[in-house]
Amino acid sequence: MRTDARFNEVTRDEPFHGDFRARRRAYVAGADHSGWERREQVVARFGTALQHWYVRAATRPLVIATHGMAMTLWPADAVGLADPAGFRDDLRLPDLFEINPITRTSTRVVAHRVPRTSAD
Repeated sequence: MRTDARFNEVTRDEPFHGDFRARRRAYVAGADHSGWERREQVVARFGTALQHWYVRAATRPLVIATHGMAMTLWPADAVGLADPAGFRDDLRLPDLFEINPITRTSTRVVAHRVPRTSAD
């Protein structure tokens, strides 16, 4: 297992008060927030990392673990998710998707629901 900072979550200046879920949902749906990494930058760094690791994986399966906003923005761009905010809302902990940019499909492989707490 290796770590790659290019798969990190969206860089942002986010206050810990108020409705952070609504801010995050709005961001993946296309809203710009001051102090937040541009969506195009997230998609570019994520895509570059995927290309790098895809070549290294050769014929072996490639599994990437990341966070909700980053994992929403890249497939939204790669496969054209119709509803990126809905996709993010439906992410489960943990969740596994097979993303195929060639066929432009996103398929949930395994999902286990971990109950959310009021701190989520």
